Amino acid sequence: MKAGTNSSTRLFERKEKIISVWEKKVLESAAPTKKMDHPELRNSMPQVLEVMVRILADPNPKQALNDQEKKLAKSHGKSRAVNSNYSLDQVINEYHILRQVIFDFLEEGKDILTPEERDLIWEVFFISIRNAASEFKQVRDEQVKEIQLKLNEANKYLNGAFTEKSKEVILKDQILRTIFDRVEDYALFTLDSRGNISSWACGAQRIKQYTAKDVIGNHYSMLYPPEGRIRDEPEKHLAIAREEGRFRGEGLRQRKDGELFLADVFISPMYEKDELVGYFKIVTDITETNKLLQERDLSRAEVKNLELESVLRERFIYMLTHDLRNPIQAARMSSEMITRKICNVEKHLDNARQSIRHICRVDKMISDLLDASRIREGEPFPLQIEESDLVEIAYEVSDGLATIYGNKFDIVAPATLLGFWDAKGLSRAIENLVTNAVKYGDKDQKITIQLLGVEDRVIIKVHNFGSTLSTQEQKSLFEIFQRSASAKEGKSKGWGLGLTLVRGITEAHGGIVKVRSLPREGTTFTLDLPRDARH
Repeated sequence: MKAGTNSSTRLFERKEKIISVWEKKVLESAAPTKKMDHPELRNSMPQVLEVMVRILADPNPKQALNDQEKKLAKSHGKSRAVNSNYSLDQVINEYHILRQVIFDFLEEGKDILTPEERDLIWEVFFISIRNAASEFKQVRDEQVKEIQLKLNEANKYLNGAFTEKSKEVILKDQILRTIFDRVEDYALFTLDSRGNISSWACGAQRIKQYTAKDVIGNHYSMLYPPEGRIRDEPEKHLAIAREEGRFRGEGLRQRKDGELFLADVFISPMYEKDELVGYFKIVTDITETNKLLQERDLSRAEVKNLELESVLRERFIYMLTHDLRNPIQAARMSSEMITRKICNVEKHLDNARQSIRHICRVDKMISDLLDASRIREGEPFPLQIEESDLVEIAYEVSDGLATIYGNKFDIVAPATLLGFWDAKGLSRAIENLVTNAVKYGDKDQKITIQLLGVEDRVIIKVHNFGSTLSTQEQKSLFEIFQRSASAKEGKSKGWGLGLTLVRGITEAHGGIVKVRSLPREGTTFTLDLPRDARH
């Protein structure tokens, strides 16, 4: 499914419901919000959803996200900063709750987000958190400046105990320390321009297990597993962040005790007057979330397999009650004719031959069905390998089918082609391919059976002109009960077992089967086999 085709519509239609549920959860989780009326509580959240709808619906969602990036969620961060009861972790928590509510609404029932849609939604949230946090800090910095002015006036009477610069650094450090110490669900930390860790939040300590003393001043590559450092991932990720404005990805990270965990990582460069001064990094432990997604996908796969089994059972029952019944009834009628008073020996012999032919047909149907079912269950096709002449096998198949279809077959082969195979199995595979070529090929064109010996391998090709197979049909044609569109529409009946058997016989010999079908070239099935299948 193309990103944004359905998810943007679902998000737009459920926007008010999403905001209502989000608002209720925020009111339940954060005390400061209870002092705010509803319009002030909602403020820019509907705008964030509208931007998300436009991005998901845009043909170029990455560009749409870049266009909206600078202004996204800034008004939200500003409105929270002016409320003295608010802290940054509560702002981030609001987005965390909104993310959970959106995913709950967009992935309810049979609705499933594509990996691209999930990535887009995650990026919108990370950018919203970054912009809201930046605006929050900027407003609080302005408040600090106002306080600083008042402190400066007061300090005129205190003989200048501290310089203006030292007081600014102390106040900013207190604000950042307060912000970082309150966020526990995300590992928030900053790096200097060289990638050395410059600040470390309590959430980072909880997730990574390192204390600030352990990491401050060290290069952040210490947080990667050895394999990641060997691949130079830390420097590559910073380079991507500088070149593209952000880095977003999932990968394994390492805790202090050596335990690996799956992390969702966001890195954003920080600039002052167009000069790179460092990086802001958010790391989320998604190990449990990933397990839940895998369990959900596994459950869906099991349901799909059960549905497929139901379809196969219905098709099998239909075939038993229709295709097998006809030759059995014909054999029964011929046998009843034999049991009557003998009046014409030749007629009775003909009835006996018909009974044998119908019974052989039923036996072949049952054998094909049993063998195809074994192949589908992953059981190898049973082989009786002995030295055989592949050319002799091909001529026997051709001569046998010529009595039914006439002189329609050309064999291109050397005088002999000796090897160790299951002669009956290969005869069966070639016969199925040639019979299919007769049924679905051009009635006025001959069918070619080509045999080649190439060093320690042999190639069998069966070619016919006529209707071709689509790319999708070529992918599923060797599955049990699968038939091409032309086969279903034509008069020729079949169970869709022949090509399944061809694949099973070929793979049991250690070979591969391929098909090539083009309008002007026709259709060619190729079996690539080892000359000695005993190994």
